[in-house]
Amino acid sequence: MLLQATPQTHHIGHRLEKYSDVAYNYAARPHGYLLEGRGIGKSTGANGNHPLNVAHYAIVGLVGSEGLTEPTDETLSAIRDGIELLRQHGAGDEIKGHRDGYSTTCPGGPLYAWVEKGAPRPKGTEPAAPPAAPGPKKYEHFPGDPSFKAGRKSPIVARIHDRLLAVRCKRYASSNGQGHHRLRRQGVARGLAALAGLSLARPPSGLPAPPPGQP
Repeated sequence: MLLQATPQTHHIGHRLEKYSDVAYNYAARPHGYLLEGRGIGKSTGANGNHPLNVAHYAIVGLVGSEGLTEPTDETLSAIRDGIELLRQHGAGDEIKGHRDGYSTTCPGGPLYAWVEKGAPRPKGTEPAAPPAAPGPKKYEHFPGDPSFKAGRKSPIVARIHDRLLAVRCKRYASSNGQGHHRLRRQGVARGLAALAGLSLARPPSGLPAPPPGQP
């Protein structure tokens, strides 16, 4: 890919070369934004001749011969973003300045000096690391029948109880976070069924029906 710096009048359209769109694949702004021009997989119109346009992508750094004449670290970082993006889609390892393939002073001394160093990303402009992949889920075994007997404590049953309260299963009182509970197996079954959007018309097999007026 060839790196360039060019005045605004050449960014869009060129009557002599007979194109009316953006000539570059990407443009790097001084504030670190990478702007898409022709994008990935499209021949550039900025490299000076057809063989160069076909063989190389073109990224322009928005600096000039006056005013902003040296690329900011943010500009260089945006160019680097473009290089890495294009390489992810099949671009080669070669990085050249425009002058390396065409008779021009582009991309100017400061930007070309950076290219000759291998176009390194400036320190402090590295992209944020992607979030770590979530680890395997941890499951706790259901406590079983003994935990549903009077006087027993089970933090798992207490959490089920509190969750049923959170989804407005109003039949239950708070467990006070101590694992004490007034849940019968039938009540848990009905509450879990409610969370799943199911309806239990009768107690699960092997469980006695609750007394009238109780869940």
